[in-house]
Amino acid sequence: MPTLFWDIETASAVNLELVGAWRYAADPSTQVLAVSFAVDDDEPQIWLPGDPIPQAFITAAADPTWKVVAHNYQFERAIATRILTPRFGWPQIPLEQQVCTMTMALASALPGGLDAAAAALGIPFQQDRAGYKVMRKLLRPLPRRKGDPPDLIRWYEPNPKERELFHNYAKHDVALMRMVFRALPPLPPAEQANFVVDAVINERGFFADTELAKAARAVAQAERIAINAEIATLTENEITSVDQVARILAYVRRHGHLIPSLDKRSVSTILAHEPSGTVRRLLELRREGARASVRKLDSLLASVDDDSRLRGTLKFYGSSTGRWSGRGYQPQNLKKVETADIDAAVDAILARDIDRIRELGAPLTIAGDVSRSIICAAPRHVMIGGDFSAIESRALAWLAGEAWKLDTYREYDKTGDPALEPYCVGASKVLKRAVTPDDKAGRDLGKVFDLAFGFGGGLGAWRKFDSSDTYGDTEVEKFKQEWRWAHRATVELWKDLRRAALQAVHTGKRTQCGKLSFGMQNGPLLMTLPSGRSVFYPNARLGPGKFEGTREIYFKDNAKGAWTDCTPGTASWSRTRSKRLPGTYSRPPSCGSRPPGFRWCFMSTTR
Repeated sequence: MPTLFWDIETASAVNLELVGAWRYAADPSTQVLAVSFAVDDDEPQIWLPGDPIPQAFITAAADPTWKVVAHNYQFERAIATRILTPRFGWPQIPLEQQVCTMTMALASALPGGLDAAAAALGIPFQQDRAGYKVMRKLLRPLPRRKGDPPDLIRWYEPNPKERELFHNYAKHDVALMRMVFRALPPLPPAEQANFVVDAVINERGFFADTELAKAARAVAQAERIAINAEIATLTENEITSVDQVARILAYVRRHGHLIPSLDKRSVSTILAHEPSGTVRRLLELRREGARASVRKLDSLLASVDDDSRLRGTLKFYGSSTGRWSGRGYQPQNLKKVETADIDAAVDAILARDIDRIRELGAPLTIAGDVSRSIICAAPRHVMIGGDFSAIESRALAWLAGEAWKLDTYREYDKTGDPALEPYCVGASKVLKRAVTPDDKAGRDLGKVFDLAFGFGGGLGAWRKFDSSDTYGDTEVEKFKQEWRWAHRATVELWKDLRRAALQAVHTGKRTQCGKLSFGMQNGPLLMTLPSGRSVFYPNARLGPGKFEGTREIYFKDNAKGAWTDCTPGTASWSRTRSKRLPGTYSRPPSCGSRPPGFRWCFMSTTR
């Protein structure tokens, strides 16, 4: 089975990170500088525009036994679809033959970047800094000169030595990709099939109401200007923008308030103590003006194609569990709508009638709330929306064998009896009162209980899921204890998972824990899910626990897409968050007991 490795180098006047791969590939200024490729163990080669199409690609496109490997395949696919095929006549390679080493790395809980993945795998390589510098000169246009025509784009012209450095840099990436590919386990067939589905979804994209998006952005921009102007007047030009965090903090502190940050909880705490009119108004303006939801509109309008479709918005294996994450606009991560009459809000935004908008609520809130309405059916099409009902709660109850909860779900699904709505039932157990669907606040708490406490979380998890900031730390702790008392099988599942994982690392043998299992695979600890998908914990090993006589499991963790060095005493160690399974300790042991190069353990056990 021949394997073809390839990598495309491009240049463009648009920013790839801002607009995304598909919009980038469609821009008239985007050009292919070179394609580097290699077949199996052959030396990497370079194709330049004007050269004949390499025979390897013609053969691979016609022969389904070939594999075609790229790192971050979505970029290569977008460039091939929108530039190589239409401009240069390259053949289209079927999706079923394409493989992505970035996805393979992410599926193994390794960093997504090529160099970082190679480093995590222990692959010896030397960065080509000279070639990288030349590449950086080539990928963007030269600065505009005074008197240049508006449509003139000037590009850097490398000398022969720089051109050779650039070509060597491109070949180096293909050689490194080949080593990474061979060091990683392949995706299971089911996951490779999901990979293909992901590619189809991202290429098709979804329709967006760009007229509504532009109107919402205009309203948001005008309101931000008005808010900043009011802040400047209020503070006598000491603060001129809601984004001047340091100045706002200094101002509030100077007026007698201890405020650690401008997060929602800190601001709400100060406002609850009835500060002076100036401080109160400043914090209210900051809270309203700093809404991130309206900033998504800039991302949407920057990346939407000429056919009003957004493409490439989903990232396969965005987390090591296999969950998708978003790119750019992130349609799966739109905030909860606060506006009661969203149809009226859309009409008011389209009319850009600020008075009508203010009648409905704060303009920035309204502009952010119409984001969901921007995703709509294309002309002559129908949009169908769907969602899994309480999927986290149902799956956890099934894994743990929480019989009363499973029975409640089954009966509710069969009868639709409001008294059996599962979040209401759960809330009733914790709050010690009858909660019905009409009691929206109580029902919402039932959902927060499951999401915050169901996977071993406590106060920190609660604060992430409960945006109301209504309950103090003591109340939240009481909620947690009541929830755990009502979910004894789930708490036992946490303990069983920990024991099974420790046993697997200690013995190297596969251990079963109900519907889950653990096993070691040449370094990583694998937790195999009922679906057959495995969650990786790289370089797992045992180390001393928080308490005398206890053992912990330590593993290297891919945080925020980078392979973080967690050597004790380093700054990166103090910045990292604990990684652990449910029900385990939330603080690391003393520095002296942390194995060098490893992040804090994710599970522990007592004597």
